[in-house]
Amino acid sequence: MKHLILASLFLSAPALACPGKAGGDAATTASSKADWLGSNCGYATASMAQKVLTDGVDYAWSGVLAKAQGELPSEVAAPFVANGARVVANIVLQGADVTQRLDLRGKELTVDGVRYVVVTSVAPKAT
Repeated sequence: MKHLILASLFLSAPALACPGKAGGDAATTASSKADWLGSNCGYATASMAQKVLTDGVDYAWSGVLAKAQGELPSEVAAPFVANGARVVANIVLQGADVTQRLDLRGKELTVDGVRYVVVTSVAPKAT
């Protein structure tokens, strides 16, 4: 019985430690982009993404993402800036060529003085 309990805890530990690696929606952290995550926390990033998606307002923007300067005290991985908002590193953005002009759609929310954007759809900007 003791081994069964330990085994079940061990197998569930990754999901508890980093929920951003489960699933495939906009709250999922861009885990394959280590340079986007830096020393930030995957759990904090996924939690903030979920908060923005739940409580945020609709957001739309077109342009070239700027590289953000420095990491946030919240430990949320938001490596880009769009129109003054920090763009959360998520699985949706992970599939885009962030060096090109993009049309972004998603949700925006200000938390502790920081404007966060979570992208729910991205497409190359038509010229």
